[in-house]
Amino acid sequence: MSDRGVLPTGVPGGPESPVIMAAVLAARLSPAEARRIRRRVRLLEQLACGMSDPEIARAEGIQPDSAKSRVARLLKEMGVVNRAQAVAVGYETGMLATRVGLCGTYDGARRRLAARGKRET
Repeated sequence: MSDRGVLPTGVPGGPESPVIMAAVLAARLSPAEARRIRRRVRLLEQLACGMSDPEIARAEGIQPDSAKSRVARLLKEMGVVNRAQAVAVGYETGMLATRVGLCGTYDGARRRLAARGKRET
């Protein structure tokens, strides 16, 4: 058995700390894997903010069908059946942090899009 995934218990914040886990993962992941994980966390944040597939697509600069596929793939990878379960698991596992202003980031994007007349129909 490899000890690659084992963290010392004396580390401040404990081995389960999201900050510690992020640092360990960053040290062991290729740049492509790190980008993929950041994109999945960003998608999970968007789901937590209640964004629809078209809103996610506009925020990410992708087609709505691509956003829908990414959401479906994320749900499957997480082993959940809907967005609410994904968000709950995200908070339970520490993938999502309770940050003040998290949804404000995406709400600001919504307002800018609406101001340009690109409202969702």
